[in-house]
Amino acid sequence: MKKIAVIIDNDPKNSISGYATTVYEVLCTSTKYQYDLVRLSPGRLHMADQLNDLGVDGIIHNWWPGDSWLRDYILDYVKVPQFVIAGHNHIPSFTSIKHVWSAYIDQEPTDYITPLPRPIVYYPDLLYTPPSGRIKIGSFGLGFRNKNFPKIVELVNEQFSDAVVDLNLHMSYTKHSYAETNKIAHECRALAMPNVMLNISFHYLKTSYDIAKFLNGNDLNVFAYETEPHLKVTSSSLDHALSARKPIALSRSNYFSHMKDVPGIWFDERGLKDIMNDGIAHLEPVYQKHSAQALIQAFETQLDKHIS
Repeated sequence: MKKIAVIIDNDPKNSISGYATTVYEVLCTSTKYQYDLVRLSPGRLHMADQLNDLGVDGIIHNWWPGDSWLRDYILDYVKVPQFVIAGHNHIPSFTSIKHVWSAYIDQEPTDYITPLPRPIVYYPDLLYTPPSGRIKIGSFGLGFRNKNFPKIVELVNEQFSDAVVDLNLHMSYTKHSYAETNKIAHECRALAMPNVMLNISFHYLKTSYDIAKFLNGNDLNVFAYETEPHLKVTSSSLDHALSARKPIALSRSNYFSHMKDVPGIWFDERGLKDIMNDGIAHLEPVYQKHSAQALIQAFETQLDKHIS
């Protein structure tokens, strides 16, 4: 079986690395190629030697513009076919790269670029269960302003006489991020009415399974992202919510453009209770379109062309 290395940043809290880790988790169910996850600390010194020493048949780089070490003069010295996962608002143009897979699902496909299905993971112990007892509404993500967490609290204030709101706002490493996340948490607490028990946690959920398990503990997961039309991005948080197999309620943000044809999930059209009580049967076409088989095929169609 041919071996493929998936190269990601060594920073576990980097959400772009987190996306690639979830992709890797799905790829590991392949019966055709063996995929190895490799974390490398950024740095140009001897990088080509490190890549050549991996002993694999191909290399997939998870790239974004912040990966300043990835340059043509390094890639040119690598002896095996190389590929890139990109699309986090940018597409690279390295001369040594055989193919680019785009994380941006609305990316225009070409002979060189393939937009990827979303990495939705099936966990046998995380299944749909209908609401029972006190209703719990949840959400998760980086504690940034554009995620619009206070909106979630406002919606629950208005639509529930008694509910729990469980938010996990994890932080990046910058001082600005810490300050902004704490400010958003304070705003959420100030908004919560007596009918709402608000729980806010900041601990880092280390694995895709940890995130999905947290979200599976809610009766409804709500994502109220703002619209940022200048960005060509697709939400990874929603991938985890779909892996959790619980109902979802969404804003009309361009981060969720791949869900535009799914009826009944938009909180500007329907109440949260109605969305929650619908369950997840209507999401089955989403699970089929973004199945593990579809994601693996998108990768291995190109690997087969370039790896002998």
